[in-house]
Amino acid sequence: MLSLQQSAEKYIKGYLAFKEADVLKTHDLLILNNICRKYNEDFFTINEECLRLTDYGVNIRYPYPMDLNKSDMEIAINDSQKIKNFVLSKIK
Repeated sequence: MLSLQQSAEKYIKGYLAFKEADVLKTHDLLILNNICRKYNEDFFTINEECLRLTDYGVNIRYPYPMDLNKSDMEIAINDSQKIKNFVLSKIK
């Protein structure tokens, strides 16, 4: 799950680098996504995906128990893929 969050984080940070924006040292996808919205308001469409994936980047690194199941994994995979495809569509 952590790698799915990290993948989404890298795509979002890549977009910010593409726009020559400062890239914050944070794992919070919502914060990063809000910065992206300054350059393209369409980023609001991936806000829910960023919200769901952010916990996997923060809580899994630290000692917070998380009960995960197959459905959680499928949602995280879809969220990560949607973010990837969305960001790539904005830099072409």
